[in-house]
Amino acid sequence: MISVAVAAFLAPVAAADPVSRDCPGPNQYYADPDDATLFWECSNGIAYRFDCPAGLFWDTTLLTCNYPEQVPVNVSTTTAGTARLSLDPLGLTDLNARFDAGPSVGRWATITFTAADGTVLCTAQADNSGYASCDAEPGALETVADLLAGYTATYAGKGSVTPSSGHGSVRPR
Repeated sequence: MISVAVAAFLAPVAAADPVSRDCPGPNQYYADPDDATLFWECSNGIAYRFDCPAGLFWDTTLLTCNYPEQVPVNVSTTTAGTARLSLDPLGLTDLNARFDAGPSVGRWATITFTAADGTVLCTAQADNSGYASCDAEPGALETVADLLAGYTATYAGKGSVTPSSGHGSVRPR
């Protein structure tokens, strides 16, 4: 197996959004769940972003940038919770899900929430614990039957992290 060690030659770039990029654990490296060419180094509670050279992905096993075909797959899970139905105005609040792809992948993935018919209700970025939540856009669905059918929370997958989804339920407020 050929790997390309590049971490020592890269200059860190401070995380653009420190609120969503706080370190999810102790001093270590994390793959970015939404971009396989990025990785994060956590040092003393601060996350620093690094970019792999063109054409390479972050390898969570070797902790270095590597050729995409040599990077191991990280299996993700997305588990949806229970949202709340409001009748006036008609809508869904607190659509929620928990994302996880193992200890070496950051948990701040982008989660898309959709209705049973595929209509996008809202999109949210998970926090450091992997929890994402949002409220459905007003008017996204028009009938109570549509809303009571539940929702799907989906992580699209990226690079070496597999896609995943989970079905959530709805309960009246």
